[in-house]
Formats: sequence, C-alpha cells, structure tokens
Amino acid sequence: MGRGSTLGECLTALRVELRLSLNAAHNIQVRDTQVKVLQQTQEWLYEKYSWPHMRAERFLTPQIGQRFYDPQGCKKLDETNTMVAAGDMSIDRIAEIRVRDGSVWSPPLEPYIDAALFNQFDSDTDERSWPIRCWRIAEGNNVEFWPIPDQDGDESTLENMVKMIGVRDLAPFVDENDEADLDEQLIVLFAAARLAPDKDRKDKLALAQDRLVDVRGNAVPRRKVKLFSRDQPQGRIMRGPPTVYYRTTT
Repeated sequence: MGRGSTLGECLTALRVELRLSLNAAHNIQVRDTQVKVLQQTQEWLYEKYSWPHMRAERFLTPQIGQRFYDPQGCKKLDETNTMVAAGDMSIDRIAEIRVRDGSVWSPPLEPYIDAALFNQFDSDTDERSWPIRCWRIAEGNNVEFWPIPDQDGDESTLENMVKMIGVRDLAPFVDENDEADLDEQLIVLFAAARLAPDKDRKDKLALAQDRLVDVRGNAVPRRKVKLFSRDQPQGRIMRGPPTVYYRTTT
C-alpha cells in the first residue's frame, strides 16, 4: 500500500482495520461517515506536515494591463510540454514566484508592494512596465503583480510567463475511483483511530504514529553512505596506531 490508492480501496482497508463487514450492504448507514473521516484525515495530514512529493510548478500568463490574477487559473506542462489547465495552486501554498524575462527565469520576486514602489509605477493610475518585479496577496485570494505588465506572456515559448512554485492542492477524493495523494495506510490508520471503540483507540493511534514516522522518513532523500570503502574524504588525515613511549631509567 502507498500513494495512489483509490477511495474505494481505502474504504475497504478501513473496514478491515475496524473488523467490520466488507459487504457494502452492511455499511450503508455508516458509509458516508467512513468516507468523510477518510477525507478529513487526508486533509489534516496534508495541512499538518510537509510532503515533498506535493511540490509543484504552475504557470500564469501575464496580460497587458492586468493587475490581479487568480492562482486557481494556473496551468502546468504535461508530458508533451504542452500547457494545460491545472487549477490546483492555492494562494497560501505559494512559496515563490519567478518571471521569465526573455529566455531567463528571474530570481524569486519580492513578496511585497509598498508605497515607495507605487511612487515609481502607480498601479492605481494604470502605469505599466516590464518586467514584473514584485507580488503580494490581494483581496479575493488573488495575486497582485507590480508593475502592471505592458507585455503578454507566451505559453508556447514561455517568454514573459510567470512561474509559481509551491505545494499543489489535494486532488479530489470523493468518488470511488479518486486516488489519494498521501499514503493509504497512513490515512486508514489515523481514520481507524478516530472511529475505533475506546478500548482500541490507543493501539490504533500508536500504529498510525509509527507509520507516520516511516512515511515521513522515507520522504526525505537519504545521503548515500559507502560502507567499508577505501576511499577517504578529502582533507582527512590518516593516522597510524598510537605510539607508546616507555620511560627508561638509568
């Protein structure tokens, strides 16, 4: 079990963990509750911890004279490097924003716009320039860019495009065939701890915590260590066995 399990598979695993009947007819009255707990558990784990595999790069297309942009209107590159709709980057999950000026991606843009900047190019009076240099969160969960661009982005060449780097939203987890973004066993064990009888809850929670340690540990790339190698790190001084000096008497 791992990532990519369907909601139906998680539901079955949850019932096994709780020692419930696997007959769907026997779970009709509690199915909605079981599904809701699975969904809430994945959402809680997603919000509570960092998941490197959820890192994503999404794109916005600047338009001449457009000041505000909805991150949910973002796009991504598919396997053929074609820009397709994504719509899965929330404003509070953006870590940095870069702009492509010509053929070069800029360093991360400054995440603020203050009065001194508006004195250079006043967005309220529709003053425009290029390249975009700063951004900030605006009303309505929009992104505001400064200065207002006076050039359009090109999705085919990526020229003048804006790249948002951050954590993508969870994929829908509603229908039987919707896939979980996080580890199935982790979701199921924490969900089981919520639904289990009081006498079993502590044991279920302990299993879930153990699984969390394993999953989060595996999510961090480990530095390769070469055992029993004859190669020595540079700068390390090889030392021989200690010399023992005996004091002699005369």
